Amino acid sequence: MLAHLRSLPDHWALLCGRSPPDELGFQTDKLQIIFNNTDQAWADDCAHAHTKSDEVYIVLEGAMTIDVAGKLCDVVAGDFLCIPAGVFHQLVAVSTPTKYFVVRSASIDDKIFKPIRNTNN
Repeated sequence: MLAHLRSLPDHWALLCGRSPPDELGFQTDKLQIIFNNTDQAWADDCAHAHTKSDEVYIVLEGAMTIDVAGKLCDVVAGDFLCIPAGVFHQLVAVSTPTKYFVVRSASIDDKIFKPIRNTNN
């Protein structure tokens, strides 16, 4: 196959990566692209980082607030945000409807989660 041409979906989808769940996605170990087209607000449960891959958020419609190493970044339609490998970040709010891409290279298991502090001690 020389090319993989598909229309963007009306939902969350893994467009390319190691293990796309359906025929929409392109299988590759060299790149991961996630597309989200949603009217449902959501947020990450906790902060995470990627130890070996940089990550880019590209917002086409709507807005999101991402906590990057303790600094809140408002990313709106027409903006992109680059997060270097090893930097903890957390999607704390998504304003809907929203359409955005998340791009990482390579498509590897390098995600680590920030330990949650126990405030009862």
